[in-house]
Amino acid sequence: MFQSSIKNILLGIDKIAGLEIVMDTESSCSYRIHIVSEKKGKIHSEVKYVVSKWEEAAALLHADTPVFLVLNGKGVIHKPFKKTDADEDAIQILNKVIPNMNVQDVYLQVFYSGHTGFLSIVRKQVLESHAKLILEKGFSIAAVSLGPFIAYDILCQLGLLKETSYVVNGHVFERNDKAELVAYTYDASRITSGDILLDGEKVAEASFLAYSAGVHLYLTDFGTDTTSCNYETEEGIKGHVWKSVKKRGGIALLVISFTLLLSNFIFYNIQFRKNNILKASYGTNQYKIKAIDSLQAEVKNKDRFLSDAGWLKHTKLSFYSDRIASTVLPSIKLTEFSLNPLDESASRAEKKLIFSTYHILIKGTCTSVADLNAWIKELQKDDSFKKVTIENFKYDSKINQSLFVIKIKLT
Repeated sequence: MFQSSIKNILLGIDKIAGLEIVMDTESSCSYRIHIVSEKKGKIHSEVKYVVSKWEEAAALLHADTPVFLVLNGKGVIHKPFKKTDADEDAIQILNKVIPNMNVQDVYLQVFYSGHTGFLSIVRKQVLESHAKLILEKGFSIAAVSLGPFIAYDILCQLGLLKETSYVVNGHVFERNDKAELVAYTYDASRITSGDILLDGEKVAEASFLAYSAGVHLYLTDFGTDTTSCNYETEEGIKGHVWKSVKKRGGIALLVISFTLLLSNFIFYNIQFRKNNILKASYGTNQYKIKAIDSLQAEVKNKDRFLSDAGWLKHTKLSFYSDRIASTVLPSIKLTEFSLNPLDESASRAEKKLIFSTYHILIKGTCTSVADLNAWIKELQKDDSFKKVTIENFKYDSKINQSLFVIKIKLT
């Protein structure tokens, strides 16, 4: 479901800092910081802060931790609009919602929920003034989000929105009976000091938007989507990775070079000895050696192909299909069922067909994360299946459903 820890290490991304800047007035801001990390496929909440001065906030951040900035409060405008069949970009929507506004003076963000969209607008001077302070301290800005919609998106993906009206730290989200967001307002009187429970972990409402920003970067594979505005900087994720590569690259290059030289030396000596032996044997009976080598290679290739394709073992396809189908819950819809699926990455690398033997790949959609987890636990209890894992999971706001990929290893 989440980015693997190994990949995070290679990218130089051990932690992510979600930073929400709330512009209370033109000259006064508050800063909410939430540091998150991912270990063994699970998001962990490291630390959280709420401070009133930028220097205090900057002292809590680290140059090795990319920042996902969330801008909120006065100066950020949110305009609802009805989604049309036409594929409109942010500028076209701006011209329709607020005619005659100079698009060169603002940054835009479009968030969709079903047939309703929300256009978020902030003046470039406002956003860039805050971004400048962050970049001057040597921090990297991974992405920028306007308003509270990133928190709404995270709540949807985690399946926590059950009511038609939901409040997070004064941000009020109104939904219709189709679970579509139809209205958003901010009510300071509804701010509470409560917590939101996520997988047994409490997250304070005051810093939930900052927490959502960090989690969102993991869920989107360190990319951006409709919860990010069109602000871009060279110090984004790519810039952060490049700095990390330069920092860690020297030692890694020396280790790799030494390993290659040592491997080459060992390989050369082994091959040199084998070559002398083969030359002696080849000279005694050249014809027989060629015939034996040819036959052995052909037998190995055929045996390997049959084994890789899973044709040497009875698959019991009907048996496995019936066992899986009998446990599917009504909120889950299967779209693909593959036995011994093709391993595309290995096939491309080897330039031949390679199959994941004794495996079943299942793709589908669901409307309830809880039902999906319950179904997976039911499959894991079956002795016929050695291992059941979620290969991929994401929420598609356009269809209001979650997409998943499950891989089953057979016993």
